[in-house]
Amino acid sequence: MSIRQAFVYRDKLLPFILLVCCFAAWGVVATMTDPLVQVFSTVFSMSTLQAYVPDHLRYRPDGTGRGGD
Repeated sequence: MSIRQAFVYRDKLLPFILLVCCFAAWGVVATMTDPLVQVFSTVFSMSTLQAYVPDHLRYRPDGTGRGGD
């Protein structure tokens, strides 16, 4: 019989859990942006284009909307 190794070492367990939680939270927030754009457009009386501008700028490399030119 072979000795089974742990997936994560005990001394690295807390950083591993924190990292997994951060990526899970990032994924949840990323999937919530589309429904939130619709909510913001109705709550703040904006057009759909105005509501998508912050979401569009978030995915630009430098945050300016120029696309990193």
